[in-house]
This record gives sequence, structure tokens and C-alpha cells, in this order.
Amino acid sequence: MLRRIALALVALVFTFASVMAADYTGKVKTIDAKKGSVTITYKDGDKEVSKDFDIPPLASVVGPDGKELKGKKRLATISKDTSITLTTEKKKVGDEEKEVITKVKVNKASE
Repeated sequence: MLRRIALALVALVFTFASVMAADYTGKVKTIDAKKGSVTITYKDGDKEVSKDFDIPPLASVVGPDGKELKGKKRLATISKDTSITLTTEKKKVGDEEKEVITKVKVNKASE
């Protein structure tokens, strides 16, 4: 009985976490590696949308080879027109909920 309750709680946590997360895949329009800000263009249905994001220092950055990039210059490897996927989570910041980037993945260039 206790095991079933524990498994149900774990399933509920994973379901809740997946609802709170979002992925944006698109091309880099602008990036400021020093400030940690990026603007990407992605498709939302039939239209192209541009959206600005701030990349926090604790967000993981993964290169096209699947290895995590570390250090101060980890964002310097990303340039305009690079295909990336941003993973975000909704977190409460002050009195409001904000989308916070948890992971930046540089996608492999299509051949």
C-alpha cells in the first residue's frame, strides 16, 4: 500500500514537472554572450515568432556533440543563425511566474 502511494506521488511530480517545462527550437537572431541574452526565431503554428530570453549562469549549455560546455565563454560558441533548443521551466520570481531557461542545446547543423 505504501509503495503504491509513493509511486503515485512520484508519477504526479513527473507529470507536474513536464507540464511546467517548455522547449523552444529555432534559430538565433541575436546573442549577447556577456549579458547572457538571446533572441530566437521559431515557428508557432503558421507564423514565425521572435522571443527574447535571459540565460542564467546556472543553465546548462550542451554543444552539438552532446557534451556540456563549461566556463565563462560557453555562450561564445553560439552565433547568429545557429539552431538551438531552449528548455524552460516556470518559476516563481517575486510575485510573478517567469519562464527560466534551464538548458541550452546547440543542434547539429543539417547536412
